[in-house]
Amino acid sequence: MSWISEEILSSIDEKIMLDVEISVIQNKILKAENENKEGFKQYLEKILKSLLNQRIELVQFHKKNGVKISEPKRVSDMFIEYYYSVKYSGGYRDGYKRYWDKGIQFRLKQKMKGYFMGMQLSV
Repeated sequence: MSWISEEILSSIDEKIMLDVEISVIQNKILKAENENKEGFKQYLEKILKSLLNQRIELVQFHKKNGVKISEPKRVSDMFIEYYYSVKYSGGYRDGYKRYWDKGIQFRLKQKMKGYFMGMQLSV
C-alpha cells in the first residue's frame, strides 16, 4: 500500500494490539481483586497505567494524521478484522487489517511474559 506510510501502518497495528493487551490486564485486575491478591493487583495497575499512557500517545498521533480505527468485526471463527481509514489527499482511504486469533494470542503471550518473567507468584 504505497498511499499509506509504514509508520502509520505500524501504529495502527500497535494500537490494535495495545487495546487487546489493556483488556487482558483489566480482566487480570478484576480476578486479582476477587482473589484478594492486593500486591499483584497494584502491580497490574502500574502496568495498566503505563499502557493507557501509551494508548493516549497513539490516539494523539492518529488524530494528528487523520487515522480512524473502527471496532473489530469477526469474519470467521478464526479471524477478526479491524477497519481503518486514513485522511489522504483531501479525502479518506479505507483499509483493513485481518488478524488470526491464535496469532493475537501468541503476540499477547510474548508481551505478558515480559511483565511477569522475574516475578515469583505464590501458589
